[in-house]
Amino acid sequence: MQVRRDGRELALLHPERRTYASGGQVMTEAGIRPGATADVYVALGESLGDDAWAVRVHIKPFVRWIWVGALLMALGGMVTAADRRFRRLPEAPST
Repeated sequence: MQVRRDGRELALLHPERRTYASGGQVMTEAGIRPGATADVYVALGESLGDDAWAVRVHIKPFVRWIWVGALLMALGGMVTAADRRFRRLPEAPST
């Protein structure tokens, strides 16, 4: 499936719809185009007949930034743990 914006191709995605023979269960595999500012998800719905399919397209802005935020928090925790100002000094023995 070609994803286009303003006439130019952004991505070529391959969403799938699988039927498993053992239980007859149907699973949908979305085609995903990751990006720095937005992710594009394309999923196949039901067959409408005559080689037509219902298609769902989702544009999720800034999904990758959730992971960047988590990495920044982890880095902040490591920097704080390594800061000597937060360590206790050994107590002098009393006389």
